[in-house]
This record gives sequence, C-alpha cells and structure tokens, in this order.
Amino acid sequence: MTLWTSLQNATGWNAGLDTARGRVGGAAVRILADRRENSPASAEATGLEVDKLNHNYVKNYMDHYLDMYKDAVGAEFIGRRGIRYVITDSWEAANQNWTDDMVISSRCGALRSAAWMPVLAGRVVESAEASDRFLWDFRKTIADLIADEHYGQLEASLKERGMGHYGESHEDHRAFVADGME
Repeated sequence: MTLWTSLQNATGWNAGLDTARGRVGGAAVRILADRRENSPASAEATGLEVDKLNHNYVKNYMDHYLDMYKDAVGAEFIGRRGIRYVITDSWEAANQNWTDDMVISSRCGALRSAAWMPVLAGRVVESAEASDRFLWDFRKTIADLIADEHYGQLEASLKERGMGHYGESHEDHRAFVADGME
C-alpha cells in the first residue's frame, strides 16, 4: 500500500481506489493499494507484492511459499538434510510507505496524530524544523518496519524450518528507504 497525499483543490482529489480516506488541514490523504506484482518470478510464484511492513502478511506469504517446496520435495528434505537456504533477490518492488496498522506499530509518536499528516503533502506544521523531524521519524519508521517486519519475519519463518537466508544487496540506482545492510 502507498500513502498518497495532495493539497485539496476546489474539485477535490481523486486518484484510483482508496482504502482509507481522511482530510486534515486542507490536505486529502488516501491510502491506496498499488496492486503491484512481484517480478522477476516464476509463473507459480508471481502475484501481488506482499505487504512488507507487516510481519503477519510476510509470515503468511513465507508459509505458503515454503510449503510449496515442502510439497515438492517432502518435509524430510527441508532444512538440515535438503534445501537449507533461501536467497532473496534485490528489491524490485519500488517503495512502500504505508501498512494497514502503520499508526499502531509506528515508532513515530507524531504519526499517531492526524495533525502531522499535512507534512506528508509538503505542508509545514509548527515549523520547518518540526516538520523535518517528523519526516525523519516517518522515514525511520518505514526503515525499521522493513528491517523488523519483513526481513525479521523472513528470518524467523526460515529458522522455524531449520533454514537460513542469504540476501542480495540492494542496487545503487533504486530509491530505498531502508538500510539494505541492516
């Protein structure tokens, strides 16, 4: 999901399907599912991108994906005696900056207050410095969620099956909010 913001104009702001909507301080805020499909991937592994900021969705995805391997080779060949590692490719999914429980899981206290949402649309709230601090916290929250909710859950799911993980580093020409080495 992606958080989209726009300054409200006379006709309103409308862009695609919205899953949540709010108006704060003249800014329209909508959360959109961008319906992005993963790639490159084999046909049986192609589908909508998983919400990488929510460990529940990552766990469900990993359980399903790893069960396909288990069904193909048998449980005895997953882990110590068979497939021992999963390699994750570089990040081709573009950026994700929202999840359905973002406010609840946020390490960014200001995110819990709707008063700061106009900053995401380029507005200044309180002061330029305060708005910059909010944006720093917002971006750090996303980075932390990617590290913990995506990679942390990916590691936990593999560990449950006695498997390890290697990750390809992130490319240098892609905008990425998280620390690929964390």
